Amino acid sequence: MALVLLFAGSASWAEIPNQFGIQKKLGSEVEEFEIPGGCINRRSIYRLVQSVAERQGGTLRPYDLSIRLDWMCGCAGWIFFDYFPVPHFSIDMEKGLLASMGGRFLSTGERFAVSPERGFFEEYSRIDGEWTEKLRDKYLEFRKGQIARVKDKIIAEEKEKDPEYDPAKDPKFNQKLNALFGEEWKKVYPDEWYKDLTSEEIALDKEDNRVFKELDKKATSPDVGDWEYVSITKGVDIPVSVDSNELSFVSSAGEKTVNLTSLTDLAGVMAFRAAQIASGMWGGVFNARDVRVEWGWVAPAVDTIKSFFADTLGIAEANLRPGPRDENAGLLTLDDAWFRFTVKSSGRTVTLRATEALLPEEFFEGTVTANNRIEASGVLPFCGGFEVRTGRRATVDDVFTSNLLKVSGRELGENLANYLPSLDAGERLTQEAGVLAEKAQSAFDDVVSFRAAQLIALKQGGELVPEKLEVRLSPGHGSNPDEPLEFWRRLGVQSVSIDPGLKVDSELELMRVVARGGEETLEFVETDDMGRRDYMDTLPYLMFWEKRANPNNASSVRSRSLQSLPVSPACACSEKLPGGRALSSCHHEEGSSGSSGGRMVARHAPTGNVVDDIIHRGRDTLEAIVNRLSAVPSVGLFQVKEWWAAPQSPGEEPRLVVAAPEDAVSTVAADWSITQDKADEKGMISVTIKTTLSIPDELKSIWAKGKGFLKGIKLIDCKKASEQRSVQTAKGAVLADYTVTFKGETNDVANAAITDIRYTTGEDDLVKKVINLPDGGIKLSEMRPAGGGSGVKQEPSGNSGCNAGFASLPALLGAALCLLRRRG
Repeated sequence: MALVLLFAGSASWAEIPNQFGIQKKLGSEVEEFEIPGGCINRRSIYRLVQSVAERQGGTLRPYDLSIRLDWMCGCAGWIFFDYFPVPHFSIDMEKGLLASMGGRFLSTGERFAVSPERGFFEEYSRIDGEWTEKLRDKYLEFRKGQIARVKDKIIAEEKEKDPEYDPAKDPKFNQKLNALFGEEWKKVYPDEWYKDLTSEEIALDKEDNRVFKELDKKATSPDVGDWEYVSITKGVDIPVSVDSNELSFVSSAGEKTVNLTSLTDLAGVMAFRAAQIASGMWGGVFNARDVRVEWGWVAPAVDTIKSFFADTLGIAEANLRPGPRDENAGLLTLDDAWFRFTVKSSGRTVTLRATEALLPEEFFEGTVTANNRIEASGVLPFCGGFEVRTGRRATVDDVFTSNLLKVSGRELGENLANYLPSLDAGERLTQEAGVLAEKAQSAFDDVVSFRAAQLIALKQGGELVPEKLEVRLSPGHGSNPDEPLEFWRRLGVQSVSIDPGLKVDSELELMRVVARGGEETLEFVETDDMGRRDYMDTLPYLMFWEKRANPNNASSVRSRSLQSLPVSPACACSEKLPGGRALSSCHHEEGSSGSSGGRMVARHAPTGNVVDDIIHRGRDTLEAIVNRLSAVPSVGLFQVKEWWAAPQSPGEEPRLVVAAPEDAVSTVAADWSITQDKADEKGMISVTIKTTLSIPDELKSIWAKGKGFLKGIKLIDCKKASEQRSVQTAKGAVLADYTVTFKGETNDVANAAITDIRYTTGEDDLVKKVINLPDGGIKLSEMRPAGGGSGVKQEPSGNSGCNAGFASLPALLGAALCLLRRRG
C-alpha cells in the first residue's frame, strides 16, 4: 500500500478549500459550489465529493461517476439530485457508515472509496457500529416521541389562534417544527435521554458523541489528510482527459498536426477525440503506420470516419474496418458509437465506447442537434465522453452483433431474450428484495454463459458443438452455487463443473467461464462494465423507496433497520468558511472491496421531490443495465483469453494464446514462394513453401497448419537475416526477419492452403502468438513459383504433430515445431 499526501505537513482549517468547480454536463460552463450550510450529513458529503473532484483536476464531472453512499439521509438526495446528479446513485442499505462512499469513474474504470482518515474512521466505525446495534432503535423512538411532542405543541398553539388550523395546509409548518424542535431538544438531551439507559449505555453514547463531534470538525474545518481517497482498482494506463484541440500524428508522410476545427461533422469529431485518447499508447503522438482501427457507426457516418482516418491521418485503407453490425438493426443507437485501436506491432488495444454525456438520449430523439454535440466536444478539457478500456487483441472477434446462439444438431438456436425476464422490475412492490436479487444474480450468470457460448461457437465454425467441450465455471451468485451448470446442460454439454478456484472477485461478484476444446482453452471473464454490481446495489435501494411511497402495496423490506428510518427535519445552520488548499490523502489498494459501476443512463430530470427523483433514477438505472446486456453491437464487456496449455501445478502460469503483430507475415499470397515436385504414383505432390516472418522479438518456435495436407506440414528450415530493420513500433523496437521454409504433401494444389501459423518467442515462451491470416488461408495456387524446378530436398529439423484445438476439423492438420536457441 502506497500512501501519497497531496500536500505535506499539517494545515489550519482556513487552508482547505471550501468551494470547488462543477461541470454538470459535458461541455457546459463550470459552476462554483461552496460548502453548504445545514447538518453534518451535507458537509460530510461535500468533503467526500470534494476528494473525488481533486482526482478530476479540481472540477467535479458528475456525468463521469457512479456513486454509492454507505448511509442514508435526506441531505444525500438533496445534494446528489440538485447539485451534482450523477448517472448512477445508490445507498448501501445495510452498512449505515456515516461519511463514507464508494464509486467508479466511468471513463477509466477506476473504482475508489473515500472516507475520513483511516485510523479515525476505523475507530468511528467501531464505536458507531456498536451504538447502532445497541442504542439506535431506542434513540429513534425517543427522538420520534420528542418530535411528536413538539408537533402537538405547535398545533395546540396555532389552534388557540385559529380553531380551523390544519398543519397540512401551512407552508411554514416544517420551518416552525425545525425551529422549535431545536430549542426543545436542548432541554431534554441528554438528561431525559439518559434516564432510561444503563451506565454502560450512557458511556457508549458519550463515546459516540465524541467521535461524532470529531467527524463534524473534519467536515467543517478539516486539516490536510483528514479525508482519504483510496484507489481500489486501477483504471486504464493512458490519459483519458484531453487538454488540446490538436492531434499530433506520424504517417508515411512524416509527422503532422490536425486541428479539431477542421472537422464539421459529428462522426469526424468523435473519431478525432477517440484518436487523441488512443495516441496515449504511443506517448501522445498517434502512429498511423502501426495501427488498425475498427468502429461501429455505419453509413453515412462511416464515410466521414473513414475519410478522417485514411485521408487526414494517412492510415492505410486495409487497416480500417467498420465494425460488424446486425443486418436487421434499425436506426443508430449509443451502442453503435464505439472505436477500437490496435497497435499492430504489439497487439495492444484501446476500446472507446461513447457515453450518454457525449450522445444523450435527446440526440437520438432529434431534440439535441449534432452541432450542439460538436460544440460540447470542443470544450476543454474533454473528459467523460468515452468509456476507455485497454487490453490485448483477442484471437476471436469479441464484438457481439447478434443475440442468437446456434447449436449443432438443433433446428432452433438459443435467444438471449429468454434469459432476461428475471430482470424485469414489474414485481418489485409485491416481492421480497432478496427473492428478486436471487433471480437477478441467476440471470446475470446466464447472460455471461450465453455470451461465452457465442464466442466458443465462433471458434467451432459458427455453431456450438456441445460434445466437444469441457466447461468449468466460477460458483453461481445465488443461494445455489451450482445453478450456472443448468445453462450448459440445457445446451447438451455433458462435461461441465463448478470450480471454486475460478472465483473472480467476492465484492463485485463477477463470473468466469473456462471452456476447453482439444488442446486450447478459452477463458471468458465478466467485467464491471456489464453492470451487475450496479443492478444489485440499486434493486434493494429502489424497492425500499417504492414501498415507502406505496405502503399499501409493500409486503416487506429487507432489513429491520430500514423499517425505522425517519425523514429528518431539515437543519438550518449556514456558516460559510473561506477556502485554501487541498483536502485528502490518496493511496491504492489492489483487490480491496468497494462499489462499482458500469455505464449508466439516467434520463429522468430532477423534480425537486427527493423520493420521486430516487424512484425514477433507480428505474432508469435498472432499465439501462438490462438494455446494455442485450445491446448489439456489444463491445468490450468481457475479457477474453485463450490458453494452449493450462497450469499443471499450483502457481504455474497458463500458456496463453494472443494475436501476433499484424504485419508479422504477409497476407498476400504472391509474397510467398512455392516449389513443387512431380506427382508420385499416388498423385501426391511434395511442395516447399517459403515466407518471411518479421517480429521484434527473438523467435523460439513456430508451427503451421493447413488444409489439403494429408500428412501435415513440417518446418524444414528457419534462418534469421544478418541485419535487423529499424522500424517505429509501440515499444520502439527493431524488427528481425526470419526466412521460414515449410514442406508438405498434397494431391490438391489448387485448393490447398496455409491456414494457421503460430509461434513463441524468447521474450515469453508461455505465450503462443497467432498470425491473423485471411479467411481460407494463403492458397498454394496463388503463391509465386520459386524459379521453377523441383527445389532442393532438405531434412526436416523439427517434430511434427497434429492438434486443431477448437477448430478441430479434418482439414486442419499437423503442426511442426522449430526450436531456436536463445541468443546469449
